[in-house]
Amino acid sequence: MRRIDKDTFLRSFKVLSNQSFDMFLGAGASISSGIHSGSDLVWQFKRELLSVSGKINGKKFQDLKIESNKKIIQSYFAEEDAKVSNAYSYYFEKCYPDPLVRQEFLSKLVRDKKPSIGFMCLSALVEGKKVNTVWTTNFDDLIEKAITALNFLSCQVVSPDNARTVQNFRSDIPTVVKLHGDFRYDALQNTDAELQQLEENLHNYFIQASTQRGLLVVGYSGGDESVLQTLEKALEKPNAFPKGLIWCIPKDVTPSERLTKLIEKAYSQNQRSGFMVIDSFDYFLHELYTVCELENEQIDSIADERFKQKQVFRLTQNQSNTTPILLNAIKAKYFPKSIFSTKTKINGEGKWKKLREVLQGSNIVAAFSKGETLSLFGNENEIKQVFKEYLTDELKLIDIPEHLFHQPDSFYIGMLYELIEKSLVNDYGLAIFSRGRDLRKVFSVNHPLSQEEKNSIPPWMNFRIPQGYQIFEAFEFKVEFVNKDLFLLICPTIHIQTITGAEPDKLIVQNITNTIISNRWNKKYGEKVSFWFKELKRRNPDLSFRLGDFEIKLTDYYATAARKMGNIFCFDSYAKAKEPLIYFHHQDESKQSIHPINGLKLLGPLEESFGANGIVPKIQLAIIAPDTGFDRVKSHLESLLNPVSPTTEKEYLKDYPGFDAVFKKHLVIPNSTQSEFVITINTLEIRNYSAIQFYELIKSKIDKFALKNDCIDCVVIYIPDYWRHFRELKNENTYFDLHDSLKLYAVKKGLHLQFIEDKSIKYNDQAKVKWWLSLGIYVKSNGTPWKVKTDNTETAFVGLGYAVRQNVRNKVVLGSSQIFDGNGNGLRFLLQPIEKPVFYNKNPFMSKEDAFRLVTNIRNTYHKIDPVIGLKKLVLHKTTHFTRDEMDGICNALEGIDNIELLQIQQFSNWRAIKLRKKQDGSGHEFDGFPIDRGTIIQLDEFSFLLWTHGLVQSNELTKPYYQGKRGIPTPLLIKRFRGTDPIETVANDILKLTKMNWNGAELYKTMPVTIDFSKRLSVMGKQLEELGNKAYDFRYFI
Repeated sequence: MRRIDKDTFLRSFKVLSNQSFDMFLGAGASISSGIHSGSDLVWQFKRELLSVSGKINGKKFQDLKIESNKKIIQSYFAEEDAKVSNAYSYYFEKCYPDPLVRQEFLSKLVRDKKPSIGFMCLSALVEGKKVNTVWTTNFDDLIEKAITALNFLSCQVVSPDNARTVQNFRSDIPTVVKLHGDFRYDALQNTDAELQQLEENLHNYFIQASTQRGLLVVGYSGGDESVLQTLEKALEKPNAFPKGLIWCIPKDVTPSERLTKLIEKAYSQNQRSGFMVIDSFDYFLHELYTVCELENEQIDSIADERFKQKQVFRLTQNQSNTTPILLNAIKAKYFPKSIFSTKTKINGEGKWKKLREVLQGSNIVAAFSKGETLSLFGNENEIKQVFKEYLTDELKLIDIPEHLFHQPDSFYIGMLYELIEKSLVNDYGLAIFSRGRDLRKVFSVNHPLSQEEKNSIPPWMNFRIPQGYQIFEAFEFKVEFVNKDLFLLICPTIHIQTITGAEPDKLIVQNITNTIISNRWNKKYGEKVSFWFKELKRRNPDLSFRLGDFEIKLTDYYATAARKMGNIFCFDSYAKAKEPLIYFHHQDESKQSIHPINGLKLLGPLEESFGANGIVPKIQLAIIAPDTGFDRVKSHLESLLNPVSPTTEKEYLKDYPGFDAVFKKHLVIPNSTQSEFVITINTLEIRNYSAIQFYELIKSKIDKFALKNDCIDCVVIYIPDYWRHFRELKNENTYFDLHDSLKLYAVKKGLHLQFIEDKSIKYNDQAKVKWWLSLGIYVKSNGTPWKVKTDNTETAFVGLGYAVRQNVRNKVVLGSSQIFDGNGNGLRFLLQPIEKPVFYNKNPFMSKEDAFRLVTNIRNTYHKIDPVIGLKKLVLHKTTHFTRDEMDGICNALEGIDNIELLQIQQFSNWRAIKLRKKQDGSGHEFDGFPIDRGTIIQLDEFSFLLWTHGLVQSNELTKPYYQGKRGIPTPLLIKRFRGTDPIETVANDILKLTKMNWNGAELYKTMPVTIDFSKRLSVMGKQLEELGNKAYDFRYFI
């Protein structure tokens, strides 16, 4: 295949004279504007034919990219397809025989669509006279809209209807040639007969143009006989396409043999023709716009316009009878807003090490700010004395820029931490334990863990403190700015050390900490929060942290939320969102529940509401297991067919009635090692295998099942405890996880995997295991158990994450994105290389170009799923903040979509809330025994709020108030808006709904929305040795 290097072409395009090339656009150019390609429409036509005839329920097959859906649809057309040369025109005519109906169908498809940024860049190229003629097989008016909208330029449209007068058209006016007609005026050409040849005048006009200019083809597969014939005819002339015939193709696409020959013939004539790989129409046109150094205010201000589309959150004030909520945040009355600044001889490489040496034993905090500038807190005389040999400039007092308040990693925030730490040691007599910037823990050697608390830990937890270990009361602290106010957040914890001073065992520390903290429920946690405030006040009644004249002075108690108490600071914007409903019917909204298990048991899975449609409702399992373990895993799987009652969590768990009774499908389990759906592995033969050798062996077994993947719904892989050493291999150059790598490998083979381990077989509550395992197998077999309902079905939710894969030479960064629709259904997973990653404190971020490329791919992927569904709102969730470059690239990629929400969802915040209740005697409030409610919203500032996705749930569907997991107190998510206009209630409710859409478990909810849950999970998968390429895959492969 003859290739053209894209970068070389871009450089050449910039230099070549104006109008060296015409542009030729196919359906691929319009996908990001919501207009679908012919190949995508073929599936819609087939679905419509089957749906109207009653052979399938069309709504059940809404996602036309899921392989299992396509297989079922295709099973009705296999023989017919073999006889068809052009599937698009054949099925279009079969679905809508009347030409008038076909024209109306296409008119509805393309009407009122907004040009994406690619069309705007094309218009800028036209305005800049780089391009004057655009040929297209598309019926839409996106090109003309963009040309007119950008700078009110006029353009002339040539189509079969007016082609006879084409020779009279002016060459100095931009021309759009609609080879198959214009939806507004012409009889459109779609069927085989209509597409056999171009209208004669257009054919001649094209031949004439081909002798004068090159042709740049974008978004066109070459599927029309009439166009190919005309191109072949043009190449009969010796001087065809003098500047080259450049045919753009996506990555991983192989052109047809006929097209390859056509390009080869063009190359033989001009040595400038070939196939050129591009990312997408939008991204490539923006590259042309950029390389030509064009300037257009409308294009260049897209991101700026989006900046204006950032509305403040407004939460209504609360009723006066609302019970207050105690936070762990103490507001500062004042804090240092100025700092000493100077220049010293301490500079260059090793300056930080030298600075630490100079500061040793002093009561000074110092940090380098800009370059070699040194910023300091402390007593002026002491600073001059300590630095007397190093000062090269006078000591100046300068104001701190306010933007540094909100940069968690700024030198200023770091200095505040050091100021507090020094004061806690010097003025409060406490001890500090720190690990870099991530862990700052303060403890008191005078307050060991009480015997009362040790005795309160349930016996079944087998809690014991190893000999030689000491446990002290402690707290971690964090500095947070809200608006321009400083808050000190105090999180009570424990500190563990050995009597000898030796480093304690990490596993012992982890187990002890988890046991104690998980038993500190709301009341006990509140008591610890209260204890530490009293202890700080006892040690220093002034409640301040001071170095010289620099002081942080705290207020008199922790802040509250929802309702003000006395003179204490209050976050009074508070709300409580209802527990979201999930729906078990595609139309009947009365079939609803908050409870996944209860809903499945009483209402049946959502998929059942579509009807069986004559398809045998069965799920065929295949098994890979050790030869000595087959009977064990077979018995475990067969137990899924039988009812069992829960022994724990009875306020939530329900009796499990058996797989067939719940999911209305028959689970087919292979009954012997002789079955074609069973592969056993000789345990003795692999006893000396390495993890990688074992991985290669399992891959070879997966390959065998892949030959019959049409017959297999899910492959069960049993990994017993004696195979545990094969599970992972992680060192400096290798990050291998057997589970993740096999999942990725199976994706490419079209197989869904379900792993089973001994811990689930031996788990004490088998009802819980059965609910979780049966749901996993059902979903992986293309089942849809339930959905949620959002305000707008034409909505996509996307979780963005990053995988950092370390190879021998450098870090490879992959952007992972998981796309969900407005009902919370997982649609597609994309893993795409980030070519120019930017690192801030070890976290990767995208360049503007990478963000543009990734989000364009997301947008196009969404549009290909179902040609009927539009996209009017896109919500992006990310765990890290959005940089300006990321926002610019995202906004460019989403031009034409009006409603965009960019939200940071921070999982590990240090904010905590303690639920209060009125005392029985009415004298005030006390700590409640229950934790804060799930759905609690506390607004911090104009663009951020806390949301408790974990917490207490009360419902008549639960036998009593339910706190999932029953561990410690719940941590809120910190939500920050970077773009968007939705009300705070909508944002919060959407996130809560998405916590109920992770089908990888049957709990009431997950603490993270499925967007973030999956993007994080898939980012870890992306570290594996297996590569996925840039294809989009059904999310069920990754559950």
